Amino acid sequence: MIKNKIDILALQEMRWQGQGRIDKQACTVIYSGSEIRTGQLGTGFMITKLMRASLLEFEAVSDRICRIRLKGRYRKIMIISTHAPTEEKEEYEKEEFYDRLEEICNKVWKYDIIIIIMGDFNAKVGKEKHLMKVAGKYTIHNETSENGNLLAQFTTRNRLFIKSTSFKHKKIHMGTWKILRMNEMNQIDYVFLSLWQSSSVIDVRSCRVPSCDLDHYLVRVKVRERITKLQKVSRMDRKKWDVEKLSNDPRNQNRKEYQQMLQTELRRGNKVEEEEEEKLDVDKQWKKIEQAIKEAAQETIQGQKLTREENWFDEECAQIIEEKSIVR
Repeated sequence: MIKNKIDILALQEMRWQGQGRIDKQACTVIYSGSEIRTGQLGTGFMITKLMRASLLEFEAVSDRICRIRLKGRYRKIMIISTHAPTEEKEEYEKEEFYDRLEEICNKVWKYDIIIIIMGDFNAKVGKEKHLMKVAGKYTIHNETSENGNLLAQFTTRNRLFIKSTSFKHKKIHMGTWKILRMNEMNQIDYVFLSLWQSSSVIDVRSCRVPSCDLDHYLVRVKVRERITKLQKVSRMDRKKWDVEKLSNDPRNQNRKEYQQMLQTELRRGNKVEEEEEEKLDVDKQWKKIEQAIKEAAQETIQGQKLTREENWFDEECAQIIEEKSIVR
């Protein structure tokens, strides 16, 4: 992402189970997959540290759809990552996908937010005249496929425009998917947004240099919008104790030291209470016990050292990726 100056990556076919978020020092990965382990589908996002500071919300809709909301300077920005069913899938599955996508678009306040939908739609958009209201003339296909007609109907109903077909590029920069062991190129990954917001996207093209280890090429989108950071809300600093020292202790030495220290701290608190000749209520009693637990933990097991990112990407990984890029 840093090498190609990319701020947000919309991902498809992640094939991860469940939903979640992984924060690293330089980026954040957000994913939405199936609840059961299938090894198929899955969508998500990878965003840089700069974009993470503007992230308002993430919603994992299904293993085919997820969305994020960013705080813009003048309006909010919603980006939807999608993976539509292929041509051979059943009709009800395709209709369910577009109904779910349309439901998300209808929920937002259109004058306060810009919606950008991007992903693998497994559709071919042709050059027919009736598509000129929803698509441009720069497409590598002459005829529209069945999935392409579904996509065109969806964009027409929701007053969207397919920006992937609006910019003139070489054919190698328009194709997004190459059939394995063949030279045939297809344009099935698209980016579209509202008609009145379409000027926000100033370029869409495929990039062959980045090594994605897929039969799809990276589609780069340039968006003309300003973002702003969220206001940081102060929160209580919670310390994590290194409790593994208690469980991973063959001789139970750490556990014994902690128990002895805790008993000492509790006796000390009881002694102070007797000297003051004051009977504490429930809240004060709990406060005394809490303080004793913290003091004992600080003296024995201490705090856990937090590491946000492990140095797993070394020179060997970088060399392998470089060699692979040369071969491509």
